Amino acid sequence: MLNAVCARQVHIIPLGYEFDRAVRPFDERHADRIHLITMDEMDKYSSPNEQALTKKQRHFDQLVKNYIDSLGIEIVLHHADMFDILSMMSLMSQIIKDEKEKHSEIFVNMSACGRFTSFAVTQAAMAHQVKLYYVRADRYSQNKKETEEHGLSICNSCNIWNLDNFMFDLPSGLDRMILLKIFQKPDGLFGEELLHSIINEGVKGYEIKFWELPVIERRRYQSNYLTKLRKGPIERLVKSGYITKKQAGRRMVLHITSSGRYVASVC
Repeated sequence: MLNAVCARQVHIIPLGYEFDRAVRPFDERHADRIHLITMDEMDKYSSPNEQALTKKQRHFDQLVKNYIDSLGIEIVLHHADMFDILSMMSLMSQIIKDEKEKHSEIFVNMSACGRFTSFAVTQAAMAHQVKLYYVRADRYSQNKKETEEHGLSICNSCNIWNLDNFMFDLPSGLDRMILLKIFQKPDGLFGEELLHSIINEGVKGYEIKFWELPVIERRRYQSNYLTKLRKGPIERLVKSGYITKKQAGRRMVLHITSSGRYVASVC
């Protein structure tokens, strides 16, 4: 483990129509690398009005990028659908996990984007227990010139509020694996399909490929494994409200819930 003093300091900034709120922290705070997340160009946002908004966004993208470049800070640019909460939570979580593997000290700016995106950003940052901060505005832009220079918010100084995290009880181990597998199957996942997948991945406690055994042993192992899944990880995920379990004839079918989709996105 790297010493905290040697850890690289990384900031993640999802960006809306802001400049001051994105860059003022670096008047006082150090950064070795900045992940800048901005709106992607997508067919579903292709109306003339939406194209004008995207063009406006590109102005702030370039303004912030030029300033960061002038400070000599490494910048990594990401494009995303910033109106899709699950996609944003997933992207944020992936960046955080990648940086944690590098032993980076991670800071997230939740104030330089719109409120909708800010919700996803805050959820992901708190779920992964990284440092979250809000840049307070002194006032708001009153005309086109101020907006083009500062963004929607004007920050005359670096006024940062550090937010306290609260703990998320995220599933781990096999529970997490199962949740993610169900997340990838929007039409539902049958218990037998889940069991085959777990065995093929060599999960501890599920090593025997029962389908290769004689019929009597095959049925016994399959039944025992399915019972262990039902009474263990599946029951825990159902009680947490992340999945539902139903019977389709003799077969068990699993569906993810709305809450489960949010949790899977940060996992």
